[in-house]
Amino acid sequence: MPDLDSHAFLVSEAEGRKKEIGLSTTGGKIHRVNAGSVFQSDDLELILKLTLAAKGIGLLPLSLAQLHIDSGVLVLVLPLVKLKPQEINLVYLPSRRHSPKIKVFIDYVLNIFKQS
Repeated sequence: MPDLDSHAFLVSEAEGRKKEIGLSTTGGKIHRVNAGSVFQSDDLELILKLTLAAKGIGLLPLSLAQLHIDSGVLVLVLPLVKLKPQEINLVYLPSRRHSPKIKVFIDYVLNIFKQS
């Protein structure tokens, strides 16, 4: 794991409130990094914008950053690091459960996460 102590990290997890970040690699090994600074937000779009503005290393899902990686605007700094799976909830009114628009949206969201 490269020396990352002087870098700012942009994270969405509560763990980011500490100065120590736990990074899990594809092999399952967890690396502890004492970050220079940590910015934590639940807004992944904000973390992406800050990453694009070169404000730090953004820990982002590939599904969100892939277009920017493919275009060369962003580069994978830690390609072996895997993000912890996070839960997502789709909330809608029970009376709209059988709405074709709701069903299409749910299928769309599921398809996005199956690809990543």
